[in-house]
Amino acid sequence: MPRARFERLEPEKQARILEAATEEFAARGFEGASYNQIIEKAGVSKGAMYYYFDDKMDLFCTVVKRASSHMTELWGAALDSEALESDFWGTFEDIARKQAAFAFEHPEMMALGKSLMELDPALVRQGPLGEVYALTRTWIGRIMARGQAAGAVRDDIPLELLVALLQGVGEAFDRWFVAHFEETMSGDPEALVQMTVDVFRRIASPAGQEVRR
Repeated sequence: MPRARFERLEPEKQARILEAATEEFAARGFEGASYNQIIEKAGVSKGAMYYYFDDKMDLFCTVVKRASSHMTELWGAALDSEALESDFWGTFEDIARKQAAFAFEHPEMMALGKSLMELDPALVRQGPLGEVYALTRTWIGRIMARGQAAGAVRDDIPLELLVALLQGVGEAFDRWFVAHFEETMSGDPEALVQMTVDVFRRIASPAGQEVRR
């Protein structure tokens, strides 16, 4: 993660560095991205960049964490909503719709996801990148626990196992979307939302519960 010196920079300069890095990683992937090109686009010196980050991987982890913050904000808002009790799957679908809208409005985020998935899976699950992976699992667990309390999510299998299953399905969807990037971005966002939520709902709904609303 970035050094304290980066955190002390004015927000505008932080944003300029991270936007330059996001653009380069999204366009060329982690391995193909040029640290020197990022430095040039950000308008800082090479010495200053090493003053802020240990290396290219440190910068990449910071970019990924920043990109994931949007998801965190969406799930955080959902956890604060009483709608999870009254209409769990409707609220879940609304979150998925907002995530899809963000992805379509910011295609560089999808491209950044592609560069993340090109890395060794073990690397993604440990260190700074592992923190993002673990955070995703935490949010899924908290949401599903609320769903169980509302009777909208099955409780006949351990919550930890259910969360692992759903995270695996989510990763499968992410890989499919990334592999079909052009097709996905030219498709119908609502159809993608409905397909995704339908799969999650079929896995997580209590046995015998009507799947479609």
